[in-house]
Amino acid sequence: MGSVSSRSEFPDLPPPLPLQENQYEGENDRVIRLVQETLPEAANLSEGELLKYSEGSYGRGLYFTKPDTSLVSNKPLKGLTIDAFVAVGRSLIRTKECKGMDYCALVESHKCASVKGMHSGAKTEYVVYHKDQVYIREVRLAGTVFWNSGKT
Repeated sequence: MGSVSSRSEFPDLPPPLPLQENQYEGENDRVIRLVQETLPEAANLSEGELLKYSEGSYGRGLYFTKPDTSLVSNKPLKGLTIDAFVAVGRSLIRTKECKGMDYCALVESHKCASVKGMHSGAKTEYVVYHKDQVYIREVRLAGTVFWNSGKT
């Protein structure tokens, strides 16, 4: 089995191109760890409904970002933080808003399971459109562990 080469071994290669509108990233079975932050009153804790669908730049869906160091350091955060494994599969990369996006349009037009949004200099967002794509591993309320699945 060969080793993976690093970019420094090939100094004559041009730098990678920036991501462009409607490019794709990942494979169909890709699962990554992401977080969703929301206000506690937006989630229905008594009913066990933690995930919050939002109307956002890429239509109505579940919006997630990559975990930042505040989660790792247990720095107290205001609100509810859901730390989850998300089945993003193949992602459609968008650099512009697409408010009409939904799961059917995403699958039929692009053969993708998620959107990776990168517009207006904000944090990169991943959007999925079904709760079944999310496995919650931990829930924090104001930085304190509220619930843990036991899976890491």
